[in-house]
Amino acid sequence: MNVAIFGSTTATGQALVDAALEDGHTVTILESEQGTFPYAHERLRVVEGDVFDVPSVETAMRGADAVVTAFDESLDRIPGTDRRDAMENVLAALSRFQVSRLIAVTDGDQSRLRERISRLFDRSEGDDGREAQATLIEASEAAWTIVVPTRVTDGAATGDYRAGPAVDRDGAPLSRADLAAFVLDALDDEAYVRTTVTVAGASPA
Repeated sequence: MNVAIFGSTTATGQALVDAALEDGHTVTILESEQGTFPYAHERLRVVEGDVFDVPSVETAMRGADAVVTAFDESLDRIPGTDRRDAMENVLAALSRFQVSRLIAVTDGDQSRLRERISRLFDRSEGDDGREAQATLIEASEAAWTIVVPTRVTDGAATGDYRAGPAVDRDGAPLSRADLAAFVLDALDDEAYVRTTVTVAGASPA
């Protein structure tokens, strides 16, 4: 499968690229500065540009069978550069090239923690386009899945995690490797199409 992954320079994005290549997929990523991604691979195609540049997004999307986004870290906080703007460009390219499968990974539990801390100290903090991004996805014609992980860690893959619409979003921590494994498995699984799914680590015994 040819998979375009946007947000590959985030920690989760890199884990997704690693997992996709390990599974034998061909992967396309965007790189705003040469050498940003830490390694080269024969099945890794690097397109110069960023997700806020429409031609770059379209170049990366061309020939893709599926798209994964990992906007799980704050993007630039200037007009035209939040998650909503990024997702608008991705969805427009999806439509243009008739790519149907989209999996969008959010920053779930961590973003809620930041918002709680901001409220605790009476600080104003916007959602950086998170809610608007979800609204755009849900209104699209894509075969989308929104993946909301619990607190992610840099731990090794365990293969032991829980996923589903009803999973507790305050559940056990989840390694990025397990999160990536779930996303890659979900690419050709219709069970979660047009569904928001929480992925959490295994509950303590």
